[in-house]
Amino acid sequence: MKAIAKRMIDRFFGYFVSRYLQPELERMKAEHSRLGHEIRELARTQRAGPGGGQPRITEAGPAEGGLRLDLPAKTLSLVVGERVSFSISVHNGGPSALNLCAVATEPVGFGVLAELVTPMPFHLAHDEQQQVEWEITAQRPSEVNLGRPWSLIFILHGESEEYRQERVSVEVTDPEPGRIYYVLTEDCETFDGGELTGDYSASPELLSMHNRNNFMDPDEYRWQMVEKPNAMNHIADKHGAKWTHFWCTSQRFAAEWAARQSSTGRWQEVIALLDESIQRGCVHHEYAPHIHFGFEPDSAMLPQPRLRYDPETDGIIPNQFYDPETNPNHRYHGWDGGRKGFSYVKALGSFSEGDSKTGSLHRACSFLSRLQRGHRQPHCARAGACDFGVSPDDQRISTLAHLRNGLIADADAGYHESIGAYPRGRQAYFCCPDDIEREIPDLSQAGLVQFKAPTATFDAVTLDQLTAWFEAQRESLLLPDGSIAPGVHAIVASAHAMNMKGGSGRMEDVEGGDFAKLDKHLQYVTARHPEVLFGTMSEVALEFLDYYTPALAAVVEPRAERAEGEGGLLRFRIRLLGSTIPVSAARRHLVTITLPAWLPPGEVGMAQVLSDGREIAACSGISSPSASLAFAVERRDAVYELLLHMHRPAGRGGEDARVEPSELPARLPPESMPPSAPTAEPILEIPCPQVVETRRAGTEPSPGDSAAVVLPAGLLRLLMNPVAAGAEPLGRGIHPMGGFPIAVAACAAAAACGDPEPLSPRAWQVEHVRVRFRRSVKQDRPVVGKARLVEVRPDRVRASLETVDQTTGELLMSGSASLRRTSGDVEQDVSS
Repeated sequence: MKAIAKRMIDRFFGYFVSRYLQPELERMKAEHSRLGHEIRELARTQRAGPGGGQPRITEAGPAEGGLRLDLPAKTLSLVVGERVSFSISVHNGGPSALNLCAVATEPVGFGVLAELVTPMPFHLAHDEQQQVEWEITAQRPSEVNLGRPWSLIFILHGESEEYRQERVSVEVTDPEPGRIYYVLTEDCETFDGGELTGDYSASPELLSMHNRNNFMDPDEYRWQMVEKPNAMNHIADKHGAKWTHFWCTSQRFAAEWAARQSSTGRWQEVIALLDESIQRGCVHHEYAPHIHFGFEPDSAMLPQPRLRYDPETDGIIPNQFYDPETNPNHRYHGWDGGRKGFSYVKALGSFSEGDSKTGSLHRACSFLSRLQRGHRQPHCARAGACDFGVSPDDQRISTLAHLRNGLIADADAGYHESIGAYPRGRQAYFCCPDDIEREIPDLSQAGLVQFKAPTATFDAVTLDQLTAWFEAQRESLLLPDGSIAPGVHAIVASAHAMNMKGGSGRMEDVEGGDFAKLDKHLQYVTARHPEVLFGTMSEVALEFLDYYTPALAAVVEPRAERAEGEGGLLRFRIRLLGSTIPVSAARRHLVTITLPAWLPPGEVGMAQVLSDGREIAACSGISSPSASLAFAVERRDAVYELLLHMHRPAGRGGEDARVEPSELPARLPPESMPPSAPTAEPILEIPCPQVVETRRAGTEPSPGDSAAVVLPAGLLRLLMNPVAAGAEPLGRGIHPMGGFPIAVAACAAAAACGDPEPLSPRAWQVEHVRVRFRRSVKQDRPVVGKARLVEVRPDRVRASLETVDQTTGELLMSGSASLRRTSGDVEQDVSS
């Protein structure tokens, strides 16, 4: 049986792993061990005093009074993961004996942990001295603490009063390089350019791209909100990039209003195209709320009526949209109104109040989440006209409305203030709730993540200017030695799809011009900087929180949704954010999980949270969109799931997408039972890897070509278990946990080259691999390997690699590899 299984593994790509990747993996392992040893030795040497091995200290002065608390150091410099002994000296100079207790107050954010070694309490007689031993652990880097050292406070108290306290400043270095994400954003809305819609004499280059008939008609909707974003998606797909489309939901609702006024049938067609573009595009890209409230047809606010319909053009426009004397700045076009100089959507309100900030955001979030169900849950927003608010009170209300709707990020800063004034040089930061332009002064105030505006946009600068801007932003995130500064960083770009010009300048042109510029820019970025990653704003915001959040948090994984019982039971995987926050029975965390935004109120009968299949929290009678469920986390390695028992069948996630299956990567349905449940799946039922997507510019391989390979669950489980009464796992010696993510991505690189048998070991040989493992691969989940060609030579290629968990969408591995085309003698070795 073992021989049969071995041949089956060889047939697919286990042999590919063992023969070509194993030497490289062993070299990487040895190099990692050597570098880790050097880092620890260097850190220890820098901190060591004359005695060697002890922290270098700054002497603490003696305390006043009879009781003295002396610290061996006022400052420490440690590396993440390092533990040191810390001995506090307590001297009783008073006349009376004391019963004392020492405690440590750890900083907000769990940056430094202090564990007491000496038993408490202790008795101290007159003129007696005692050493109190602690073990200090550098848990999280100072980068998490806004770049500042952590503060650890030691307190000495008696039975009824506090006697002394001393503070230690702990600088914690992260030896791991940071990550740079490139976040592409655009505002998806319509523009006409007619004289009744505004004065655009200062931007005459815009006017040729629109109808200029003074109304937003079905043609402008189609080209500006469907065809142009689709073309931008296609270009991004070529290079493995992703768009965050800040999509004007109020214009979609206005289209429904127009359809009721029109008899042409064109608006129904446009509505179907709008919805389909989101459902098709959300597989790789994101559609997030963008509210221009003047288009909101159901609002009771002024002006009334909300919209005008023009039978001649079959178009619509918000009432009182523009007047050169009374309304020159489109004052009803924003959200809060503050940026337009008047009061508009101001109240925090409730989810059911459409004319409030909470209610308007909820309508937009639930609509977009419903269309992207099974693929994405938007966690970010951008206000119409970036009108987040001006006064501190208005900005505070806007911030609270975002958080109440489960939004963790916003992208409104910088468009009305000094764009280049990034806090500590960062485009992504925790913003103050009452001033989104500023970073929070203290980690305890962490809330909304802000992505501040760029100084260049795709539709307004030349290719050279775009390249120079990108290089300057990237350079600002590097250390003097050229490595990426620790942390999660974002380079944020922006555009308006409606203003993207083709070569001819006509509205319906999506070839050449700005589209060619976008293509060349992304090709430059991927070829020149393969270390730069792409992500939607929500994805990057989640990675940002995973690194920086001061408190453990939880979110639902939309890609993990699966329906059981004909849709009567919905199951979601829960992701914990705060990867370096300590979790144990002694350090339990109470977190809350918010239900998906697309769920209709009152449709959920009961919600449960499971930990490894065991219920740990439940709630029934859920009727509010704000419903959340609290549960305790005391194990990081547990599988947490959200189960929703529906009053009525909810169908299956993503089934209304109306996307042809052949046009999308295969998504295999996850198992219906939790991973901890026993399974009857035969252990030798080995699935075959499948090439599910290839994107090539021509018949011959060229930089930018890409491919994706799916490996269903099963093979890793086989390799990690003994078979045929064996005592050891079948995969011992080939390190499947490390080789798996690399091999499936390397196969994708071969597929990107157009090889008819990319999964055969006779096709390609891996010469060099440089990767970073992000998360452990799970035995019971399918994985997707993705590759994009960076350099192509006659007999060799270099590709950027990425492997993700298909069920959750989590990044498992990223890096690059060099492959050499073989002569075909490998197959003979296999048969022998």
